[in-house]
Amino acid sequence: ETEPMKTPAPNTNIAFGNRLSAIRNESERRRTLVNQDRSQAALVRSAAIIESFRFLERVERLIGDFVDDLASVLSPDLQAAHRFFDGRYESGARLEERVTDAAGRVQRSFSRLVFLLEPDSTQGTFTVECRITVRNRDHESVVWTAQMDDEGLATLRAFLEQRSLAFAQAWCADGARLHD
Repeated sequence: ETEPMKTPAPNTNIAFGNRLSAIRNESERRRTLVNQDRSQAALVRSAAIIESFRFLERVERLIGDFVDDLASVLSPDLQAAHRFFDGRYESGARLEERVTDAAGRVQRSFSRLVFLLEPDSTQGTFTVECRITVRNRDHESVVWTAQMDDEGLATLRAFLEQRSLAFAQAWCADGARLHD
């Protein structure tokens, strides 16, 4: 910390020494206020980060519900998938299957519906990138961003539903093409 102010030398003016002491005291008071402000700012940042994790958990539950519904309708082999990818948390579903083409050849195919989740606690926003692959064919990625609040969660739910339906439609259409 700081050293105590030394007493002025005997030949130093006492008024000057008092002013130096006042300057030092004011400097210490300002330093204390700055440290308090920094501590308060750190608490605010920490609270925002905790809230973004809570929001992320809610989003992940929604994704899990859609994956469960898709698996029950499309294929029980559709598996939930969670990992970190490209600096973001990924949640969704993957499916590997063997498909017989028109010539009777068996081929392996890969399908996925994944959501790359990116909370921004400093802005209070949540960005989701949806990537769909159906039987080894990538579809265009779609990005959605909203505030991390109840209204944002409601619009995210609609986005997740729309993208889940797009996956189901593409998967079923491609399956019908394979069996024609």
